Amino acid sequence: LSDGSVPIYFRGDLKSRTVKNEYKGIPYFTRAIPIDGTSVVVRTNNALISANILAFYKNDTEKTVYKKDLLEKQVDGIFDTDGMLLYSEGLNRIIYVYYYRNEFLLADPNGNLDYRGNTIDTIKHVKFKVRSLKNDTERTLSSPSFIVNAQAGVYKNLLFIHSKIKGENEIDKLWKRSFIIDVYDLKKKSYILSFPVYHLEDQRLNSFIVTGDNLYALINTNIVHYKLTDLIIKHIE
Repeated sequence: LSDGSVPIYFRGDLKSRTVKNEYKGIPYFTRAIPIDGTSVVVRTNNALISANILAFYKNDTEKTVYKKDLLEKQVDGIFDTDGMLLYSEGLNRIIYVYYYRNEFLLADPNGNLDYRGNTIDTIKHVKFKVRSLKNDTERTLSSPSFIVNAQAGVYKNLLFIHSKIKGENEIDKLWKRSFIIDVYDLKKKSYILSFPVYHLEDQRLNSFIVTGDNLYALINTNIVHYKLTDLIIKHIE
């Protein structure tokens, strides 16, 4: 349980439903994901350059290591580096997927970069402009944002991304009736396939997770369960 604006981070036990540990000295954050019982990766802000950065916190030492070069600025360092922070227990790797460009990165639990990967979409540079207000103390988007990767999940070596960009070979009717999930192999650095998660009455995919051969999606207030086929399962390592 966490709140980055305080900031506060608790670790508890689901069986007893009790909070056991509070992480002392964790920095302010806008994203956070646990690695193990003592380590947390957070996305925080560097006030000197007004940009998002990733930081690696260890509760046993109450120390934070900041990795300023992992998230790459294209326009302003805040909007253009916005994205999703994931952790693959199977790979023991951090994954960060950008919202507004066709890029993600893979790093180890200490923040050392493995590689930067690209999705099958073609948007390499964010398609919006940022305007400064009140003597550069506030920023706002001055043009519409263009989301490339809307949601993401990871299981072992497979990365699942809800793409918002229609592919050349995708059927119009299927695109209008479903959310398209693209699947990538993080070990082989390759695209595998795409599959649909069909709309319900309320057409909003809030989030999804993948575990084993199961995909659970939260569509508005409905939880949907899919079984993955052998076409995907055979790539899991």
